[in-house]
Amino acid sequence: MRFGASGAIALACTVLSAAPAPAQTENLFPAPECAAFWGAYQAVQTRYAITEPPDGWAAQAAAGFRAVALRLAGGDTARVEREIAREYPVMVDMLEAYQIDGDATARDMFLRLTRICGEFAARHPETQAFQ
Repeated sequence: MRFGASGAIALACTVLSAAPAPAQTENLFPAPECAAFWGAYQAVQTRYAITEPPDGWAAQAAAGFRAVALRLAGGDTARVEREIAREYPVMVDMLEAYQIDGDATARDMFLRLTRICGEFAARHPETQAFQ
């Protein structure tokens, strides 16, 4: 299993402990996590030739969440890219564990992230198309 205990713990800490972010620069959650999630989703879809959702949709969603994160961070590109880069490998592991290995913990994290990202997307013009 790729996901393992450390990946599950890291993702659970990120997803379960942080509250949705108000529009401020101190807390970007969940914009970078959602950007990493959808970017990783697109990568896993491509790597394993999985064809859903429509090609390019996840990459567009990742770009939308990155744009929200940049706005919330006051344009601090380096900070946003650091946060996305930190989350990305964990998201890839989780998605592979769920989609390839059928891991139940990873499935639960996937479902929670899609809900969190969808609710967050509805509140921001850059991401309303991805709710």
